[in-house]
Amino acid sequence: MIRTNTIPAITVKEAIASVVHQIFDKQINIAVAKIKDMPVLDPTTGVTSTIEQIDTDKGVEDIKVSVHNYRAIMSGTPSWASNKPQGLFGEDELWLLIEAERAGTNLAIGTE
Repeated sequence: MIRTNTIPAITVKEAIASVVHQIFDKQINIAVAKIKDMPVLDPTTGVTSTIEQIDTDKGVEDIKVSVHNYRAIMSGTPSWASNKPQGLFGEDELWLLIEAERAGTNLAIGTE
């Protein structure tokens, strides 16, 4: 039996745990970790606060960037980041890259 079931979206906190950029091999590997809020008790005041911590129960997602998306992230002035200089990328570009790799899509390539 088959049924259609709508599952509401779940909001999760994520962090880029590490980025390994192997320039000579033209590879980027990204480790993405889930984040959870952990209660912390201050022993002197008795007040409980919350800190964000990597959720070790969820593991780490390893993302290997495709050859095409490597070329895109290293290109200059692509349509998705018109002011991005060639050969450089920042956190915003990494998150865009992560989403493209998860979706199996290719980013547009700018100036190489």
